[in-house]
Amino acid sequence: MGVIQARAAQRSSNRVVIRPPPIVGVSREAPSPSTQPGALNDLVSRVSESATTENVSLPDGPCSPRCSHASEPKAQPSTVSPLDILASAVAAVSGDSDIDSAPQMLASPSQSPLYSCGDLVGSSVSPASADCPFLGYFGPQSPKLQKDWQVLSLQSVESIFKLESSACDPVAARLIDEADVNYLFNLFFTVRNPLLWLLDPELHTPEHVYASSFTLFSAICCLGCAVSSRPRDRVIHAALLSLAEANMKWSIAVSVRGVEIIQAIVLMQYWAPMRTRYSSDPSSLHLSHAAQLARELAIYDPGRIDNYLAASIPTAADDLKERFRRNFERTWFCIFIADQSFGVVHGRRLGVSWNEISPGAFHWWQKPMTNPYDRIVSGIVETRGILVRLSSSRCPSAR
Repeated sequence: MGVIQARAAQRSSNRVVIRPPPIVGVSREAPSPSTQPGALNDLVSRVSESATTENVSLPDGPCSPRCSHASEPKAQPSTVSPLDILASAVAAVSGDSDIDSAPQMLASPSQSPLYSCGDLVGSSVSPASADCPFLGYFGPQSPKLQKDWQVLSLQSVESIFKLESSACDPVAARLIDEADVNYLFNLFFTVRNPLLWLLDPELHTPEHVYASSFTLFSAICCLGCAVSSRPRDRVIHAALLSLAEANMKWSIAVSVRGVEIIQAIVLMQYWAPMRTRYSSDPSSLHLSHAAQLARELAIYDPGRIDNYLAASIPTAADDLKERFRRNFERTWFCIFIADQSFGVVHGRRLGVSWNEISPGAFHWWQKPMTNPYDRIVSGIVETRGILVRLSSSRCPSAR
């Protein structure tokens, strides 16, 4: 725990502020490109093929080793966006070998001062898109995991969502000390976590959570303090709750892309204070952001998870990598459960569909490095599948 105190003191004394690069202007009068039908045939076929995968049949019940559902290919939702189509069209036209016969669509950065690939904010332009900045902006990109500590250090002094480092960390703010952190984490994993099954006690230690996300760290301390019987904790709970809610709202406002932010939102919404009116309850809006963030990070995709692990912990042991992998998968299942539960209670439209749940979710708890609560997660997902299957058989429109 000495690591937490040292990092808190360092962040409160030395704070790095970096101004964002200026935004490059774009000419309002751009020549309208003349599209070539031959270059867009592939795009039309891509849209047609993606549209045919929308009709997804629900599982017929608990999957067994002989069930055909486990062997059927899982249909994916359409991933062809209008921006992807635009980038592909520009690439097809600009990459035509018959440059003499085709008109010049866009000027290269060396010919036009209005476009500069190096001035794109937060972008790394590949050599293939160096001649056309539209490809680097509109083209498909692989999202990267972010830490709220990194976004906090890069915020501008003129930002309307500016957050002080001493105002987001309960340890640096001297609301709690190292001994309190250990006590509150133990209370959370003893009382709270068995009811939601979101976090792994072996992985989410105070040191790991503090280094990964102050948003999740403050949420765990707040929820642990809420069930404490110590008189001092009852006094400081209001301050910890205000701090945790402010960190969650700040992470949503500045669009921090991290799995810890998703976990913090789910935790804070499950045990959010009771509102006086149903219409003033923002739980559904916050959970919708968590679901959309989880979908953008593609934490349901094993290939994308492998990329995250290779970038974050390339030299870690296999057991630790498996725990991190299950952390991503468990978060996606809990997002699905929360979306279904809050959607039924609040009467909101569901945001996570069954075609985004892998067929092996029913047996997910049998994999290595599982914890005792993972079986509950798989059981609830399986129960939801049975209920949806029964309701869809009685009312086909419910699918």
